[in-house]
Amino acid sequence: MRALGLAGVVALASASLAAQGVMVAPHAVFIDHTQRGGSVLLYNPGTAPVEVTISTIFGYPTTDSGGGIKLDTLPADSAASALAWIQAFPRRLTVGPRERQTVRLLARPPIGLADGEYWLRLIIAAQAGRVPISGIGDTTAIQVGLTLEVRTIIGVNYRKGPVNTGVTLSNLRAQIVGDSLITRAKIERHGNAAFVGMIRETLVDSGGAVHALQVGDSVVRTYQSPVGVYFTMEPRLASAIARPALPRGRYWLRYEVVAEREDLDPKFVLKATVIKGVPTTVVPAAATAGEWQVSGSANAFVIISFTLPTQLTNIQALPGSTMPISFGATSAIWRRSTNNPAGGNVFNPAVGAVGRLGPPPNFTMYIWLGGTVNAAPTAKPGIYQGNVVVSLIYQ
Repeated sequence: MRALGLAGVVALASASLAAQGVMVAPHAVFIDHTQRGGSVLLYNPGTAPVEVTISTIFGYPTTDSGGGIKLDTLPADSAASALAWIQAFPRRLTVGPRERQTVRLLARPPIGLADGEYWLRLIIAAQAGRVPISGIGDTTAIQVGLTLEVRTIIGVNYRKGPVNTGVTLSNLRAQIVGDSLITRAKIERHGNAAFVGMIRETLVDSGGAVHALQVGDSVVRTYQSPVGVYFTMEPRLASAIARPALPRGRYWLRYEVVAEREDLDPKFVLKATVIKGVPTTVVPAAATAGEWQVSGSANAFVIISFTLPTQLTNIQALPGSTMPISFGATSAIWRRSTNNPAGGNVFNPAVGAVGRLGPPPNFTMYIWLGGTVNAAPTAKPGIYQGNVVVSLIYQ
């Protein structure tokens, strides 16, 4: 029997979309209140002109009862809608062969607009040509064809004043069905802006070794799926387990929600903040995790030992303002020679591990450390700090 355990964590952290007829870039528009404008570039790579119609709607991604992601265009909560005061022009245009044209967005927000993020969706509808239908019988009086229209729908996010975001993760469940790993989790957004990031799943056995997953023709150590959480999502993800099949044993799913997107400009991806009253975890593979590079005797075995804090101190508030921090069974990673936590050895920093320095000429070892903080509802704003000591003990 294969038992599957769950370890759910939340991590803090312009490509063109090709449609038949036109290409659209960027595929997400972010407008700042100080600029009040943006633009989208259309490109026709074909040899015939393409007629394009521009329109706007209010909507955002949600999940249905089965966990499928859909665009809800009739949401009950429209307080974050920018539909009434963001306009796109021109509304109709023809993009010639190998030609580029720009669609401009102009915002006229109402006076007294509250700080936060407001949304709409931009629809680019391209008439991509006609396809004749044959087999209608031998007659010259009837001609049948289909007019093809391709719609590209992109998000427009308008930001005013300080914006922040974060998510909480709950009701995580997973099961192995045949050769597939099926997961669902409830992801709830906090703050006054949408959370844009990635879901990452890693299957780990009881010894800490990662079992590969299959994505198309590629074998990967971690399965990734983009996610945009505007209010609450409960996505269903399915990934294939790479061969050979899992042997009997106990396995853990490392489920991460990270504020990172390779397909978006990093300056527009909001870093998730610590939410009062909600535990927030930084995983050791995250960009915000602690990292050490140590050197020593080539190929030597060493005991990795940590001295860990239990409280962080607010250095900007009055004495006595602290925040608890904890570390779990998967909060640390070590790897010899290679500066990449993916593929490293996962361990509990409170227990320690036996590591090994690299061979010549790169006799180094890399160590990464994450942890979980829990800001109380009464926590004071400021910078919280603590000291971590890592010791390498030669055997």
